[in-house]
Amino acid sequence: MQDEYGCVAYLPVSPSSEELELMCKQKSELIDKYDTLDEHITDEILTLMQKCYFLQRKEIHIGKDLSTIFQQWPFFYHYKFIVQHADELLGKDTNVVWKTSLEKLSKPINRWAKNLEVAREVKDKSKKNAVDGERKFVRDRLKLATKYSEQKKNDEPYNTVVFELIVKFMKENLTFLYNIIDESIEDAELLKHVPVVNPVLIIREFLNKILQQFFLQICPPKGTKRGGKRKATKIHPKVFKLTKDIDSYLADESDD
Repeated sequence: MQDEYGCVAYLPVSPSSEELELMCKQKSELIDKYDTLDEHITDEILTLMQKCYFLQRKEIHIGKDLSTIFQQWPFFYHYKFIVQHADELLGKDTNVVWKTSLEKLSKPINRWAKNLEVAREVKDKSKKNAVDGERKFVRDRLKLATKYSEQKKNDEPYNTVVFELIVKFMKENLTFLYNIIDESIEDAELLKHVPVVNPVLIIREFLNKILQQFFLQICPPKGTKRGGKRKATKIHPKVFKLTKDIDSYLADESDD
């Protein structure tokens, strides 16, 4: 059953004591396998992780410390298992949904960001305000995307740049999104250039809502992940504006 927030398996029904005991054994087996892993992810490991889904959800609810979760379920260090878990949680192929949404949204978001930047610059000049030194950030990023798109002969640069534009609009810290390092740096030296061993994208709740709604199509009209009653949550003004603006650009795309 789908809960109010959009997850289909936020906390599954408790299994029998025998099934739970088997999951605990499979968990220990997975830890042993990870310790002797030769970097090859097998179907057996994927299946074992999937069979332990209930136990993973239970422990995620009990302990919110990511380091503990990764210690108990070390295969989560590999993206395949995070994606597999998300597929189960949301009841959809998240890779397909993400890619489809990104292809659909990249052009409207790029157009929106560029027009917003130009309009802001015109407004600043008309008021004789000091123009921000980064006033052409969006246009510069889109020029760079065009350059790499021509080199790669695909639209991937136009798709990936949208996250920079959204983060910039939300006034988040771009270093949470990526770190630029010299391409000559060897893998062994790479960890010296990242702030944590397990890098994660740090995002505020309102930016998280944008990513969920736009790219994973999680659009709950109300409620929480746990269900139940709670007071209605106000939508952050920037989330509301961004959603409204992008919707108008999507409408323009459909009319073309």
